[in-house]
Amino acid sequence: YEELRKREIRSTGFSLNEGWVPLYTYHKVMAGVLDAHRHAGLADGLAVAIGLGTYLGTILEGLSDVQVQDILRTEHGGLTESYAELYTRTGNRRWLTLAERLRHHAIVDPLRDARDDLAGHHANTQIPKIVGEARLHELTGNTDHARVARSFWTIVTRDHSYVIGGNSDHEHFGEPRKLAQRLDQQTCEACNSYNMLRLTRHLYGWTGDARYFDFYERAHLNHIMSQQHPDTGMFTYFTALAPGMGRVHSSPTEDFWCCVGSGMESHSKHGESIYWKRGDAVAINLYYASTLDAPEAKLDIDTQFPLGDTVRIAVRTAPRTLALRVPGWCAAPLLQVNGRTAGVRDGAYLLLTGLKAGDRIALSLPMPLRVEAMPDDPRLIAFLSGPLVLAADMGAGDRRADGPDPALVTDRTEPALVKATGLHRYRLGGQGKPGDLTLRPFFAQHDNRTAVYFRRFGTAEWPTAQLAWARASQERAALAARTVDVIRLGEQQPEVDHAFADSGNSAAVSHVADRSRNVNIGYFEFDLAVAPGPLTLQVEYGGGQRNKDFRISVDGTPLARERLTGDVTAARNVRTYTLPPDTTRGKSKIRVRFESDTWQGVEVYTVRTMRSETI
Repeated sequence: YEELRKREIRSTGFSLNEGWVPLYTYHKVMAGVLDAHRHAGLADGLAVAIGLGTYLGTILEGLSDVQVQDILRTEHGGLTESYAELYTRTGNRRWLTLAERLRHHAIVDPLRDARDDLAGHHANTQIPKIVGEARLHELTGNTDHARVARSFWTIVTRDHSYVIGGNSDHEHFGEPRKLAQRLDQQTCEACNSYNMLRLTRHLYGWTGDARYFDFYERAHLNHIMSQQHPDTGMFTYFTALAPGMGRVHSSPTEDFWCCVGSGMESHSKHGESIYWKRGDAVAINLYYASTLDAPEAKLDIDTQFPLGDTVRIAVRTAPRTLALRVPGWCAAPLLQVNGRTAGVRDGAYLLLTGLKAGDRIALSLPMPLRVEAMPDDPRLIAFLSGPLVLAADMGAGDRRADGPDPALVTDRTEPALVKATGLHRYRLGGQGKPGDLTLRPFFAQHDNRTAVYFRRFGTAEWPTAQLAWARASQERAALAARTVDVIRLGEQQPEVDHAFADSGNSAAVSHVADRSRNVNIGYFEFDLAVAPGPLTLQVEYGGGQRNKDFRISVDGTPLARERLTGDVTAARNVRTYTLPPDTTRGKSKIRVRFESDTWQGVEVYTVRTMRSETI
């Protein structure tokens, strides 16, 4: 921080002056002490927040706008929101001015114009910035802030989100509405949905538009509820949507990912958004068993929703108007008061007036089976029953299942499933390949490998298509079996996990669908795990990289002097290097270094240690 005060700024996506996301960490501390002040009434919490705000604020006030924007290239969490909150608590406009200066214009300006420039950006770096925009709108009334927040929410939920409501692949946004090729083991970072739900609360609070809660319900039930294991309390970082993948959970003592922290918050907030005050009405937007004790109303909800389709509400103190949200997936709700049909439909709400203490309300929400296709591939489909995404149960495990991915062979554009015993349970039946599977709610399959999306083939094309389908699965399985370790360069968590370091010139590069590191003057290096026996090092370079000159070494031992020759039209150039036995014998990991004496600009995407094919 003192280097920043001296106007020494070296910023990349996650590194600021060789510190790992220091402002992201700073925001976490500020947010924590502000929460201690709000929820626990601790005056010291506000005092510490003011101290933190003053120290960093003094540094930022000594910098030009250009320098501040340079700093904001590095992930900085929700600093805008924290300074806005300081203004709310103190009335000191200094904090509001700083909050406005912390708007990252490279991100918010395109969104103000409803332009989607998100491809290649780290997803959860952006969402807290937009929550800050929403908070600034509430404090200032500036419609630009509101336009940014609404635009971002619409773009992400419509064009970048999977059927469970989560977004991102390997933590990054891709091209809008191009999701079919982005199904793997690192889809849907949990922090993203945590923050998207926070943003959704702001937007709903402005308008009362029920579509915001259609998304909230989807992401909460299908993503957030899938994140924490109910028996162990452990959390997932990613929610894998690749067919046949299971969930990888944190451990009690070794894994303190960002998604563990946000996960703890997410699962303390299940009751946060059930009841809302809208004018003289009390609105119920989520149908979870709960009790409301408020001056406006006292209500008890008794329900098994979403595992049951009936909601019973006991009135102890009646509101002037009770508004019940009709979910977008429910075409024929049935509302009764004391056994008699009641309620007036007003858009997405059923309104009840004239209620009195002792009244009994019953709301039936029939849960139809429906199909949703990928936006860029109508033959890649998922099934939902009411609010719940269904998934094929492929047995226990957290590693990808062997064999071909489940597929459907049918000429129907919306395949019918076979009803099984129990709500939300179906079977693929004879259309399932390579065999029948049972589908049940995705969120509850904490220990299972699952399939959410299914490729649909016509009956005439299947005899030929199944050969390629099986071959792709075999190749993927063979690669996984041979891989000892892999790093995806340019991505935050993989680089942390592999102790990445560089000499300062290997900037992470964002591409439309993924990330890379450049070999330039100097070096970058990282650890990779190794195993006994003959091994190779496989490197995936950018295609068309020709006449490049750089070196690769392992634990200081030269491995290769590379002068790439590649097909200028190829998207990737994969090279394999044999690891001499002396470089791996008796080791559990090696240190791999790429270096050059000149500016080369060689894109390196992934590097993996692999068992030799002869094994």
